[in-house]
Amino acid sequence: MESALLVLRSPNHSESDFMCANIAFAREIISHLSRIVNLSLVLSGQSDEQQYSYFLNGEFEAKIRVVSPTELNKYRADPREARLIDYRPFVDWSFELFEYIRQYHYDLVIFDVFDAPGFIPIRAKRTGLGLQTTVLMSWLTNCHEFVNSQLSETPCNFDPLIIKDQLCFAEKYCCENSDLVLSHTDTILRWVSERQWKIDPARVVRMDDLKVSCPISGPSSLQIQHDRMWDQEPLGLKDSPLVSICVAHYNDGRNLSYLLKSIEQNDYNNFEVIVVDDGSTDIESLKILESLTSEYVSDSWQFIMKEENEGPGPTRNLAVSLARAEFVIFMDSDNLAAKTMISDFVNGILTSGVDCLTCSMVQFRGDGPVPEEADLVERWMPLGGSVALGFYHNFLGDTNFCVKKSVFEALGGFSDILDFLEDWDFLARLVLAGFEMDVIPKGIYFYRLRSGSRFQSDWSRNSIQALRKRLLYSAGHRHEKLVHSILIKAIAENERLRASVWKLDRKIVKTVLKLAAIVSEKHRLILENMTANIYTKLKVGISNSRRLIQYLNPRVGKEYIADDGQNFTTEGKIDSSRFFVRIITDSEHEEQLRRFGLPSSRPIFGFVSELDERSRPLGFLRLAYWMQMFKDNGFFVITGDGPLRDDVLAIAAKYKLSNFKWIPLLERPEQLYAVLSGLVITGAFAQQGSTVMLQALACGVPVFSTDVAESRRVLGLYGSGLVVKHDPERKDFADCFKLWKDNLDIYKTAAMETADLIRKHYGKNDW
Repeated sequence: MESALLVLRSPNHSESDFMCANIAFAREIISHLSRIVNLSLVLSGQSDEQQYSYFLNGEFEAKIRVVSPTELNKYRADPREARLIDYRPFVDWSFELFEYIRQYHYDLVIFDVFDAPGFIPIRAKRTGLGLQTTVLMSWLTNCHEFVNSQLSETPCNFDPLIIKDQLCFAEKYCCENSDLVLSHTDTILRWVSERQWKIDPARVVRMDDLKVSCPISGPSSLQIQHDRMWDQEPLGLKDSPLVSICVAHYNDGRNLSYLLKSIEQNDYNNFEVIVVDDGSTDIESLKILESLTSEYVSDSWQFIMKEENEGPGPTRNLAVSLARAEFVIFMDSDNLAAKTMISDFVNGILTSGVDCLTCSMVQFRGDGPVPEEADLVERWMPLGGSVALGFYHNFLGDTNFCVKKSVFEALGGFSDILDFLEDWDFLARLVLAGFEMDVIPKGIYFYRLRSGSRFQSDWSRNSIQALRKRLLYSAGHRHEKLVHSILIKAIAENERLRASVWKLDRKIVKTVLKLAAIVSEKHRLILENMTANIYTKLKVGISNSRRLIQYLNPRVGKEYIADDGQNFTTEGKIDSSRFFVRIITDSEHEEQLRRFGLPSSRPIFGFVSELDERSRPLGFLRLAYWMQMFKDNGFFVITGDGPLRDDVLAIAAKYKLSNFKWIPLLERPEQLYAVLSGLVITGAFAQQGSTVMLQALACGVPVFSTDVAESRRVLGLYGSGLVVKHDPERKDFADCFKLWKDNLDIYKTAAMETADLIRKHYGKNDW
């Protein structure tokens, strides 16, 4: 292996924050790879390339090539699509990476899973668009689904186009379909396994495999797996299997002639075209159809005339019944095929081994046979086989897809319901039935936008509701978890009475709840009872948000870490000489525990602050109370003094908190950090907890915090803790803490790895 590329997540932060925070996660990888290969690092955001290179070379004492966003943007393959922007920023960013990687032929590319920068390159390789000799590795440090699972928040918006939900799918896709998965911790690997992510254990590489000092060319398991993959050759089209292209036509003769011409000009030769007219009545279209029948005279071109208009579903089903090939491609008469459409579909389905492939489209406006550059509107790529998202919006694909004929027949073909979203319905049923689908991330056909088209008319309230009912019936008992998730969201959406793109009304919710074939009586009652709880959560969440806004301080700069009277900082910065990370011995650990009178067999979580209304120590006590009720093994310590000290001690005695201890204000709080498993911040005022938080992080202690500006920013950057928006004195806060504690190893690892950079960055006066 000679060259490697490391792609980190792409934050929207300042230059200095980016250089510190993202490098913190990748220190070991960069340090190791920069010694043995020509390493390049992608620079995202608006950071200065020269400054970034200087920082890297000084930090790692190695020459590391920096790839700037400007350089990435130069490698757009198709000039017609170069100016088309996807509405999802993460998709656009990933497209740029794919085009760049194709040009440079790296041996190894490592993508941070968070924000899915590897989504398009991994999908492109799987569907045969290239990178067959490049090893693509997903680096699993964290993901949006993991973070969301710990927040216990009722979503405040059910807009189906919400990017975070799509990111969850994309991050999972990257891990399931990359060549290798680099696991940052065993905890995150167990977490994704519990959620049934399909990651082959043979493809998993532990961080220890990259932290060893021996070069990759040595006898490591990582090198063995790389060699096996590099021996594989790209799958070609030696046999050129027959493909059947099925076209449904109705009163659109002129556009049909354009479509057939684009198919004829494809670079793939072994295909047949079956055009079925669905009882057209337009005289001009019938004349054009007659002319086309005379023009395309061969066994490879069939024109079938129906007497009655039945709709696109039955029309396409008839075409498939006449198809001779196993691979069937559907096209609408008003669209156009790109020159490589058929070969891309065939190569993609053979390379990936899936049962069905959808693809990206390039939308355009115009009446001609060839779209002009000025007519191009946008590029749209389906997300893929997510029925959970597909219940609210069609992320699965358009009619222009390729499917195995045997799979199509097994599913009973398209629905025969008139004015129905039959393509969305078919693809959702395909995924629910257990067949596999993927998406070619390339615009291999042109979608003609026309006013009054079926694309516009079918997206009605009635058709959406009919589709959702049908999907729920199709799911049945085999997808109980999916159905329950959909129902809970539907109830919450209905109860909140909030506007969304496709809002469910009360009738659909009541109908859904009566589907005895899907939901048992027991589960139905549970779901109905949850309605009130969800609505209550919403109201409480709004109230808490307003309270927080009153306390949030918009100031930035040194004031956030200024001396707060506890002598923890010096001249507005952390005293790096006092806060350090080192692994203490068991005897030292026991000595510290004895000194503070703390249990040796339980994880310990601390509250370090003045005991006043702003720091909200009573919220910390409420957390200890709930964890005691949960019979959790955590132990809780408050150190500090202030006007609420007597209240703290009185409440602890009242509720008999055996898992709690108060320690008077310590002159050197770092002595306590040495035995803490985590720091908890319950305050609602930014300045109140920022200094303590930075001290804990500088000692390698992860943080669980309320949503205040500085906690959100720092913990988001360094991944060393979790921020939640719940009131500390409510059970929701404790629920989130319990989930965070169960996955503490992930945050502990990040805190230990970033502690040195925390001290360097916040120990300076360069804010």
